[in-house]
Amino acid sequence: MTDTININAYAKINLTLDIIKRLESGYHEIESVKQQLMLHDDITLRTLNEKSIMINCEGVPKEKNLAYKAALLLQKKFNPEKGAEITIKKEIPIGAGLGGGSADAAATFKGLNKLWNLQLKREQLMKIGEEIGMDVPFCVLGKTALATGTGTILRKLRPIMEFYAVLVNPGFRISTKEAYEKLDIEKTGKRHSTDFMVKAIEYQREDQITSNLHNDFESSIIKEHPIISGIKSELIKNGALNSLMSGSGPTVFGLFENKEKAKAAYSALSGKYSFVCLTKTR
Repeated sequence: MTDTININAYAKINLTLDIIKRLESGYHEIESVKQQLMLHDDITLRTLNEKSIMINCEGVPKEKNLAYKAALLLQKKFNPEKGAEITIKKEIPIGAGLGGGSADAAATFKGLNKLWNLQLKREQLMKIGEEIGMDVPFCVLGKTALATGTGTILRKLRPIMEFYAVLVNPGFRISTKEAYEKLDIEKTGKRHSTDFMVKAIEYQREDQITSNLHNDFESSIIKEHPIISGIKSELIKNGALNSLMSGSGPTVFGLFENKEKAKAAYSALSGKYSFVCLTKTR
């Protein structure tokens, strides 16, 4: 039996994010179409004979690392006879609205499920993932999905046609908690963009997919950080079919119809911002 696994933890973007209402629990009901990208963190998992969990990851302290929390949770629930060493090479910016921490947790679940021979089904890992974070179940499921409820009720959608994406991060972090605190809930949930996006994906309508990009967080975040609006404009000026802030931000993505246009935009914006990446949908 192998004692080491290498696994990719894929970033995600929100093609739509409609925030319907605040729930009594303090969480929010949302409707969102989530899409994985080929951009990923590299994770190596190695079995340890003692039952400890070790983690190596620059930029994320152990007590806040979702991969570390995921390993501890699996260990607590299923009491394997072994521990694990987790090494994460970060490529996804931290606190960027791209689900990097959730992706790391999901990849850790999948990898340790094999290493520890737990034989858990994907649906079980998705359910356990809810205890770590709202994006973790999607990162376990992958590709393209509709998320409802608090974001953990998922329906796999037909994969969208291939888009190239240029991601631009202005170099600061926004926590999801902070983004929700700044939200004017009276102004959200009006667009129902998710309904239109699901139909556009079902019929593989490129024009409708790009025209229905929408994020209810954008207006309140742009008030605080107008640079996000500027990045969106730059991406469109450089050939993006459309552009949107992902999740709670601050990363902005532009979708392109082909690699050549995406590469040209990537070249134009590289060096202007702390993080610019050319990738594509998964």
